[in-house]
Amino acid sequence: RLVVRHAPWAGRYQHAAAVNTQDELLIVGGIDVDLQRYHDTWRSKDSGRTWMLVNAAPPWEPRYEHTVVVDRHDSLYLIGGMSSGDDRFNDVWRSERTCEDDVQCPGAGMMCRDGTHSNFGGLPNPVCVDICDRRIFDKCDVKEACRNEKSKAVCVDPCHFHDCDSGHVCEVAPRDGALPSTPHATLDVATAFCLSCKHSQTKFACDKLDQCKWTSGEEACLTRCKVLKTKSTCEAEKLYSGDT
Repeated sequence: RLVVRHAPWAGRYQHAAAVNTQDELLIVGGIDVDLQRYHDTWRSKDSGRTWMLVNAAPPWEPRYEHTVVVDRHDSLYLIGGMSSGDDRFNDVWRSERTCEDDVQCPGAGMMCRDGTHSNFGGLPNPVCVDICDRRIFDKCDVKEACRNEKSKAVCVDPCHFHDCDSGHVCEVAPRDGALPSTPHATLDVATAFCLSCKHSQTKFACDKLDQCKWTSGEEACLTRCKVLKTKSTCEAEKLYSGDT
């Protein structure tokens, strides 16, 4: 059946066409009845019903009787062709998809990146990545986490968003560090976890915890008053002395 009688591209013959892995139809170059040579590229995403001009003036010369092929990454290759009886081409051109190629990323916190962007060189296709991806935003301290706030990347303390049970405090395992429960698994991001200061049996272990304090008299690792919040809970820890 006829799909469309008058497509927006000029009538032509001896052009090249291909279908990529996304079932998009591509038409490249050709020649018309007035012998005008073309080097435009058109694409249809709906089986030929509608068309969009991808590139009206690429760097390669107008031609016909050429070949185009698409690889598994949807890179388009144009090979050879001719412009006149005496002007035959033996060149090869490759076109890679970029973020300008109508890429839609889901969610306000996602951004498109392709091989033309810094830290993404060599990508055969555009990808959608979170704005907190360290290849885009790498300004946080090792004990800070990146958070998407109103489509902006900001550095935050992971403990601000982590609740612990009574008698426990929140600590942060640094990026490239490990959680006490999984010491052999390296963390990609700073991660909050809960612990009881009393579980640290030595001053060396206690001093590593921001919210705990070693008391020589008690020979114990106890929770700081600023964490306990109230005088009664602080007295219960035997730390109430104006400690902050």
